[in-house]
Amino acid sequence: MAEDEESKGSGESDEAAKSDKQDDQKKRRKHPRAKCDWKVRVVNKEKKQFPARAVNVSVGGIMLSVDQKFDKGENLFIEVSAYFQGKSNKFQVVGEVVYLVFQSGSFNIGLRFATDTSKFEGFIKYYVHKRTE
Repeated sequence: MAEDEESKGSGESDEAAKSDKQDDQKKRRKHPRAKCDWKVRVVNKEKKQFPARAVNVSVGGIMLSVDQKFDKGENLFIEVSAYFQGKSNKFQVVGEVVYLVFQSGSFNIGLRFATDTSKFEGFIKYYVHKRTE
């Protein structure tokens, strides 16, 4: 009986630990992020192109869902087709892969923007503000 109670308790503590970890990640982030669903074209150093979807975005980076695996530290050229409040906004940037996880049949990759973002930073700030208020 004590063993059953222990195993039940550990499941709850696992969930609490996961929630605490997510809270810690949010606190560590420099920039707020917002969910999105934008079309993205990814180009690697061999000039191969891969379709992807943007999952979330901040002024510091973007999370993509893509069928291709990339390596941490790899720089990727991306072209993002963002659509918000009836306006289309395209931007191009190089991002460094800083996070990679296989989930639900595809890879989620976190990219930190590695080139100048000043041309589209205002749009991303506005988008994140509106989506998180």
